[in-house]
Amino acid sequence: MRIFMKYYAVLLACFVHTSFLGAQKLYLEGSITDNENQIRQGLIDYRDWNYNPELIRFIHGGDKTPLTFSPSTIKSFSVNNENFISAEVTVDRTPSKMDELLIDGRRVLAEENVFLRVLVNGETDLYYFSERQSGKHFYIRKNTNGEIIELARYNAISEIEGRKKLVTRDDYKDQLENIMNDCRMIVPLVHLADYTAGDLTRLVKEYNKCMGKEVNYIADLPSVEYQIRISAGISAFHLDFFGSGSRDLTTALFPITYKPVAAVGLDIIFPFARKTFSVFNELGYQPWETGDDILWFENENEYEDVDISLGGRRIRLLSAFTYTYPARKLKPYIYAGMVNVFNMLTLNNKTTVTHFYTSETETSDIALPGYRRYTQSLTAGLGVKYKNAGIDLRYERGNDITSSINLNSCTNIVFVHLHYSF
Repeated sequence: MRIFMKYYAVLLACFVHTSFLGAQKLYLEGSITDNENQIRQGLIDYRDWNYNPELIRFIHGGDKTPLTFSPSTIKSFSVNNENFISAEVTVDRTPSKMDELLIDGRRVLAEENVFLRVLVNGETDLYYFSERQSGKHFYIRKNTNGEIIELARYNAISEIEGRKKLVTRDDYKDQLENIMNDCRMIVPLVHLADYTAGDLTRLVKEYNKCMGKEVNYIADLPSVEYQIRISAGISAFHLDFFGSGSRDLTTALFPITYKPVAAVGLDIIFPFARKTFSVFNELGYQPWETGDDILWFENENEYEDVDISLGGRRIRLLSAFTYTYPARKLKPYIYAGMVNVFNMLTLNNKTTVTHFYTSETETSDIALPGYRRYTQSLTAGLGVKYKNAGIDLRYERGNDITSSINLNSCTNIVFVHLHYSF
């Protein structure tokens, strides 16, 4: 318990420290290009922006007073190896929730002057814009003086089999196919590209290369991507004993029992090979309970009735390697790994009723000696996901849950999980 408290204390301290730093001014060396194309060196208040900045503060040369610039007052700026340009673009603010779209399902497009972050600078450029109100947007410009076009992705209401459903329109794929149709080898990759900075950056980079054009700048993006997953489902648990250490346990025929389970996980996705490989870590909770009634019969005047009840709560830490097939919509995946289990035994009872002629004697004892708190399991599974939702089928086989001499056991568990990633 103390270890867990220390762990959470460290996490809390890091969060507070990070939040405090995020509110402070951090001036780094940078430059701006004004509307007269003059480049000015100085210091820019860098905030490690989660959303594109609406304004920037700039200190020029030996000045002490910061100047504030909006997208309409400068052409571009650069700081911490991040490049931004000013541009008047269309921002799609179509509602994303079904109840809002049912009221008014029309597209909402606004013309605004914003700072766009440069992801790729070449003959064909790629830009990124993110705001709290409408989320992330990507823009592309073919040819140096071409128009900056938003790559459209939005939600809409569609009638499917007589019912209104919320669907996502991936119009950006058709836009990219039209833009890149002069390089036929790139077109098949367009429909495999997700609406993410990593996928679109790699696609535009390859397109420039295909066209024989040099890429002047590529933004530094995280080497891996992260997805948090929450899941819930049901487990089918079976426990079996063998050996000479306990005739009651080895004789018992424990039935398969079913219990609800829940988990939260972190998927670490590697960008190479079209994001097909990842490492998945999951912290889960799994209760279990089983039992059997054994009759040791000598004759009608002499026999024993043994009732065994076992149950517990398992905290499970899964680490697995995953391969996801890069399909367009439904994406099947397989994985295999290891589970470290902390067992909290809450039910460990054995009641023996001895019948000898007309007398009856009842004794109580623990059913399972040498119960192990920490165990390991091997696991493998498969599943399929569509966008952020999916279903998962997993098999897990564990080692001994007892350290008793001459008594061995194994656990066999099948999980069915529904999960959602974000």
